Amino acid sequence: MVVRIGLIGCGGISREHISAYLKLKGKAEVVATADLVEERAMNAARAVGAETHYTDYRDILKRPDIDAVDICLPHHLHAKVAVEAAEAGKHILCEKPIARSLEEADSMIDAARRYGVKLMIAENWRFLSQVNVAKQVVENGELGTVFLVKSDLISFPRDLVSSGWKLYAEKVGGGVSIDSGIHNVDMVRWVIGEVKTVTAFTNRLIRTEITGEDTGCILFKHVSDAISVLALTWAARFSADREYPLKIYGSEGAFAWSAWDGYVVVYKDGKRRVIETKPFSESFKAEIEHFVTCIESDRTPLTCGEEARRDLQLVLAAYESAKTGKAVKV
Repeated sequence: MVVRIGLIGCGGISREHISAYLKLKGKAEVVATADLVEERAMNAARAVGAETHYTDYRDILKRPDIDAVDICLPHHLHAKVAVEAAEAGKHILCEKPIARSLEEADSMIDAARRYGVKLMIAENWRFLSQVNVAKQVVENGELGTVFLVKSDLISFPRDLVSSGWKLYAEKVGGGVSIDSGIHNVDMVRWVIGEVKTVTAFTNRLIRTEITGEDTGCILFKHVSDAISVLALTWAARFSADREYPLKIYGSEGAFAWSAWDGYVVVYKDGKRRVIETKPFSESFKAEIEHFVTCIESDRTPLTCGEEARRDLQLVLAAYESAKTGKAVKV
């Protein structure tokens, strides 16, 4: 069975999705693309080998021969388009975050449940081999009792202005924390375990062209009592040191994923063990392949709507903490 896909939204992140689909010939096929800007829709259709392109996504939803949609739209459009896709009987892969509010997220989850379709949020970091190695060494007890986790996202994205919509907190749902930072949120929650308390600080001192925060520091107290520190920024034009998307400290050892290297390191018993990992781009292929498998075998996706809703809840708790100056229990 080849799952026939309609790609809705042909901007920046869709290029990673298109590259993944080209590696999944025989499993998934994009047969139509849609974007308000016809040139983008047409170029995406050519790149992925789609049969046709549209400027109205509803033309995709009307087609009975399309099994699922891949939504690569700005955050403020996720809920609207996903609900309409569910009503049309289409399975849904939607870029992260699931939505801007819990109410929007619930509308998507409820619609998918009501119409019997799969809802998966494209949280590709869960499909990174670096992250899966981290989860394995934590769960097998190799690091002992985990007490501290650090996760950095230090960046200066240059597409904030050109994207148009990322200038506005209302459309994004905030700033760096809900957009790029939700990767870090999902990763540490999945690897280390559930969170019970959130404390956060945010500011916007550098990227004054946007209305959301350009920098955030989020502290999680996990159910296990481990502490995670997430340092997130869109304002670092120059990096003072190597970025570590994930460092884990335990009573018996430590784990480090340095920058975007193709390996991770486990420190234990005075020794340093290097584990080779797959390229970052492979995570997009893995997530889409998982989505297709879930459709074919009627399985719940690893990053289902409920999982993505929890990530959003933690980010919103961080925003509440930053606003009130108080820790938020979740």
